[in-house]
Amino acid sequence: MANMCSNFLFITGGEEVNKKAFIESFKEMKRKADETNLYQFPVEIELTPENNHSLCDFDITEEQETISFLSRWSCPVELLRDLAKHYKISFKCDYDEGAHYYGATFYYHETDSSKNISLNDKDLEQYQDNDDDTYSFRGEIWESDSEILDILLTEKIEKLCKDM
Repeated sequence: MANMCSNFLFITGGEEVNKKAFIESFKEMKRKADETNLYQFPVEIELTPENNHSLCDFDITEEQETISFLSRWSCPVELLRDLAKHYKISFKCDYDEGAHYYGATFYYHETDSSKNISLNDKDLEQYQDNDDDTYSFRGEIWESDSEILDILLTEKIEKLCKDM
């Protein structure tokens, strides 16, 4: 069975009508997945070897313009970029592939450009996994590493954006 990647997509730009159409595309994929019990691919996007990535287990929160979903193996960056380009929206997608693959992908429809920022081994060396299922980070004990990963990723994004 494929490893699953948790994805959290935030719509960050675009006209309101385009944002709604983008969310509706995900709702349609969810409806089809619920009816057929099969993973879905958006019908309005041409299937290519690069974007051939089915999505599953959607949770759409329209009020906040966020969509969370699972995908096989990794974040479907090419598929999301093709969808965003089609609907002329910008997004940020946080992803957690497990086994310390943690990052965010940004797409800017105005410039048709994207950027991926992920944690590397040097970033992950900043905290330690303790023997008692806790984590040590910056002199404190943490029950979970998810907040630590969020802090490290946010700091890396801020540093990289400042240096641009």
